Amino acid sequence: MNKRFIKQITAILLSVMLIISCIPLAFAAKPIDVSEQDPDVYLAKNAETFLKAAQKMLEQSRMFVLPDENSGEDVDLNDLYQTGRIMVRPGATLAKGFIEAAADVIYFNGWYFLQYGTEKATKIAYEALKEAYGASNVILDTVFQVQLPKAVEVKKLKDTPEYMSWGIKNMGMDKVQQKLERKKNKPQVKVAILDTGISYLETAFNGRIVNAADLIAFTPIPHDFNGHGTHCASTIVDATPSNVKVMPVKTMTGLGFGTIFNNLMGLVYAQLMDADIVNMSLAGLDELELKPYDQLLKSMVDNGMTIVVAAGNEGTNVKKSYPSSSEYVITVGAIGKNNRVDKEYSNFGSAIDFVAPGTGVKGLSTELGIPAIATMTGTSMAAPHVSAACALIKTVHPNYNQKQIYNVLKANAVDIEAKGKDKYAGWGRIDLTNFAKQL
Repeated sequence: MNKRFIKQITAILLSVMLIISCIPLAFAAKPIDVSEQDPDVYLAKNAETFLKAAQKMLEQSRMFVLPDENSGEDVDLNDLYQTGRIMVRPGATLAKGFIEAAADVIYFNGWYFLQYGTEKATKIAYEALKEAYGASNVILDTVFQVQLPKAVEVKKLKDTPEYMSWGIKNMGMDKVQQKLERKKNKPQVKVAILDTGISYLETAFNGRIVNAADLIAFTPIPHDFNGHGTHCASTIVDATPSNVKVMPVKTMTGLGFGTIFNNLMGLVYAQLMDADIVNMSLAGLDELELKPYDQLLKSMVDNGMTIVVAAGNEGTNVKKSYPSSSEYVITVGAIGKNNRVDKEYSNFGSAIDFVAPGTGVKGLSTELGIPAIATMTGTSMAAPHVSAACALIKTVHPNYNQKQIYNVLKANAVDIEAKGKDKYAGWGRIDLTNFAKQL
């Protein structure tokens, strides 16, 4: 066996040992007192019990199972009722009829999560729930796809230069990283990556992965068979010192499919595991009423998390995309090596906060689960650059919240379009060179 193969096997064994030793308490069974609640409703009193109940709901549902990389199946993204799940915030006890019509019901933190047995029952309940409680309090659990890169070039794994992404030096993050490497007792900073998982065959991630979780198949190791999540994680690890850890939370399959419910579970899990920053290189068309989801994002930001989201690759107004259109996240567009917004694909609009390198970004990836290097283009690549910048700022200022981190990014943004905040570049291209000089 060659040395590289031995290293990879060792990395896998170490990762397995780490995961087994840190299997999250979120999936440990706990008794729940439901004596004061409807016996047909599972009362989740905290995040751990909610995640346990949500896992059970997904595993027992016969309505819809997300196809994985081995199934050869496809998903109709226009089929709004295929999951059979509805999330509702009634502001009071939910009417008994909705509960009785559902196959499974979870209550958590003001929300009811209803699993119905047929698409017809789901559609009827959805319309009735909107009528009873208002569209702004009801979410239909639809299927979406990871923010697909506009271009991908995959190569076999080989030795790489000091920095894989040209964006690291472009943003001055190399200078910040070099200065921070000399500092001792740096605080641990966790960056949760809600995506397709991470490659456990890649030694570059050794010692950098914490609290990993698979919220799709609920396996101990969220290995990436798509490459998208690994690429995002690669940029963050490459741009930051070793105190910055990545938390891969698999909320999408190897084919890149997930649901709003999977993503919600990922956010709850990230908060439970004390993530400092959440990277979501995903987006879906905002055709449904998603304001209730907005309140979830707000509550997490209020509790100290910083949430970074890719703007989307449709070359259209970001208001048509979600969660990138939310006012509670940092929305990131993409630039090319010429430091101009790549308007061929990068979404625009008032919700754009900043832009970062997204065109022709090299990073670690996988090809059918096997390690590879890929050059990808998209706002999915820009978002982890900003998440890495947030992690560097958080290392220097451990107590900073999203607003304070945002202000540092704003102070270090370079105008590249209209003066001030504009619809294409937001506050501009982030460059932490001056930030590094202050360290």
